[in-house]
Parts: sequence; structure tokens; C-alpha cells
Amino acid sequence: MLNDRQKSDVENLIRNVGDQCIFPYFNNLRETDVSFKDSKSDPVSIADKEAEKLLEKGLLSILPDSFFIGEELYVERPEILDYLKQGDVPVWVVDPIDGTHNFVSGREGFGIMVGLVFAGEIGSSWFYEICTKRMTIFHKGSRITVNGNPLKLSNFCKKPFKGRFGRKLYREAQNIKATSFDVELEIAKQPSVITYHSILTGDLDFLIFKLTYPWDHLPGIALVSTNGGVFSRWNGEPFQFTDIHEGLVVARNREVMDLVLEQVIKPLSRSPEILKLKPPNT
Repeated sequence: MLNDRQKSDVENLIRNVGDQCIFPYFNNLRETDVSFKDSKSDPVSIADKEAEKLLEKGLLSILPDSFFIGEELYVERPEILDYLKQGDVPVWVVDPIDGTHNFVSGREGFGIMVGLVFAGEIGSSWFYEICTKRMTIFHKGSRITVNGNPLKLSNFCKKPFKGRFGRKLYREAQNIKATSFDVELEIAKQPSVITYHSILTGDLDFLIFKLTYPWDHLPGIALVSTNGGVFSRWNGEPFQFTDIHEGLVVARNREVMDLVLEQVIKPLSRSPEILKLKPPNT
């Protein structure tokens, strides 16, 4: 899909946007630089918007005749998710700042996530943690690298399996935590740009989410899949790239997935409060 020069150009673009556009705003935002999409827990900053425009321009220049899906663009044009339903044109999927809540609060733990989808597969993904300057890169058929060095992957896991869940599941997941001895459940305190990395290194065995926008998860799914990881909807059916509220489980292997679906997802799926969770305007 991408030649070596294009891969290098994408990495440089992401680093430059992170370092020169986003980071100068860190701990330097005015009150008017931050607004909220649907609630106080879903902020968006001027840096999100400016960074996404730079990424869109740069990525479409690097790979002409491709499509672009960005978190902020989706707010204005939700129909852009349909790009993922066709297989003839490459599609960039971008979260300009994953971890915006940390960013606007002056806390470290945010970064840029980019995925490149073609013909139903995620061919490449980039994770750039801006404060630490850690760049994790995946290209199909190659080893995952961190700042140019191969990432040491871990395949070891044992019960109790360690997992994280999205904050919207907190109340219901606490009840499951008290009854299941095969899993350890904690709220995901860090965004996807950091959390997905933890499955690769062996710090986590699974992740659970209810609302799933592609820019939050497609790049991470690609990373985990390279090391034997599996992912599915809550009902066990294959997760689709355009899914938003079917639920998502990402697990280190099939053993972990089967246990989580049985001991965690089944009880969650019966909760009236969980069933009420829907994306805005649906």
C-alpha cells in the first residue's frame, strides 16, 4: 500500500503535527479554546481541530485519491463512515488527539492515532504519544516498532486475566468485578493511544468498550491482531469497522476472549443501563 518513502513521510507528518501544532497548546489553552460536544466529559479543543486539518491535508497529499475520516470532521459529516464500506479506495482513519480530556486538563497521556484501511484490512497504524515522543508503528507483514526499534511482545497470560473497560461501563462492571474470580477489572484511566499498547507488552489481557468509533479502535485492533489477538462484538459476532454501538471486546487470545464473553459480557448485556448507551443523535 505504502512505499518506504510514504511510510517515512507519514511518520514525519504525525511527529510534526504533534510537536509543532498540538504540544504548544498543552497547558496553554484559553477558556475559549475548549468546547464540548455532548457533555463535560467530551471536550474538543482548538488543537484537535487545527491538528486534524493538517493531518488531512498531509495524508491526502502523501496518498492521493484516498479518503479521510477524522473525529472532528465526523461531527459535521457523519456520512463519511460509509467510506469504510467500500474496498476500492484507501481510507485514513484519524484521531487528532486521543485523550483530549487529559490534554485540556493539563495532564500527560494523549497522542495522535492514525490507521490506513484498504479492502477491509488495516494495513498500517501509527500511535504517537506526544509528551513522551513514543511512536509505535505497525505495517502489515512487518514487526511492530517503537521509535524505530522492534517491540518486545508478550504472549504469556494466566488467570485472573487483567482487563480494562470504558468509563461509561463503570457502575455495572463493578458488580461483575465482585462475582468473577477469573478476571481483574479496572476502569481504563488512559486513552486508547496508550491502553492498546499494554496488551502487546503483557500488562493487560483484554479491553471492553460499548461505544466504538473507528478512530478510537481501528489502529489498536491492528496492533493487537499482529500478536495473536482477537476482537469481536459483544454478541460474539465479527466486529465491523463501521460499528459504533455493538460493543467491542479485544483480547490477547481466544481463551481470554471466550472467558470474557461468558463471565463479563453476558451479565453486562443484560443490564438495562448498558442497553441505554447509544451514540448521540441515534
